[in-house]
Amino acid sequence: MAREGGECMDCKSDVQKQVLLVGDGSWGLVCDDASKILTLYSDQIQWDGDSVHGAWCAGTVKESMCTLLDVDKFSIPA
Repeated sequence: MAREGGECMDCKSDVQKQVLLVGDGSWGLVCDDASKILTLYSDQIQWDGDSVHGAWCAGTVKESMCTLLDVDKFSIPA
């Protein structure tokens, strides 16, 4: 999302956002909805062994085409 002067240009003010804290809490992900907990099995994921999309990308959930984050690698300070 593009930011201008600290403001999120694509965010709608009437949409409630949630923050998922990662690692020790120094990193967070903003999302529209975090109300579902999913159990995933290895065969449901296209694993990204080459880290083509970045070290934080563990793979793609086949059914929903969502990125599966490697939270440990995502939360490592740059």
